[in-house]
Amino acid sequence: MRGFYLFQGERRRIAVAGIIISALLLAGVIYFFYRGMIEEKKLTLSHLERTKSEIAQLAREYKQFVAGEKAVQRVLQSRTADFNILSVLEKKAKNLNLRGYIKSMTPAKGRVSREYEELIVSMNMEGVTLRQLLQFLEQVEAPEELIRIKEITINRSKLKKGYLDVDLQIVSLVKPVYAGGK
Repeated sequence: MRGFYLFQGERRRIAVAGIIISALLLAGVIYFFYRGMIEEKKLTLSHLERTKSEIAQLAREYKQFVAGEKAVQRVLQSRTADFNILSVLEKKAKNLNLRGYIKSMTPAKGRVSREYEELIVSMNMEGVTLRQLLQFLEQVEAPEELIRIKEITINRSKLKKGYLDVDLQIVSLVKPVYAGGK
């Protein structure tokens, strides 16, 4: 059997069709390649925009943090060296005629950093009214003095009907005292 022969016109048509098919395949590959790159760039741009807005939010939060830290440092600088949270709490209780209701005040140290030290006072009050407790809480909670109530537990008094027994954890910040004397 002899080979398959095509006329010259048929060979040209097949060659042109092969070139057209090859060109279309190449164009398709290029199109999908660039389309994928464009989609990837869009995703990258949206990710970058999202990241930029997150960084801007973090910068705003950091500015607020720095301002708060400066305010804390100003309060700490304005305090006298003999500041004592126990005496401050005792004075506030005395002003409200609650000194007799305080059964215990126990100081403890909390977290310590280079800038400040946390002092925690556990206070137990027995037989107070709700009004007295609220007045005391209003007096004690003083963010401008760096004094806040960390935890409070309120129970009905077992000894006096209609009265409350209260356990408080009060926290204040002070300048740290180092062993080196600074």
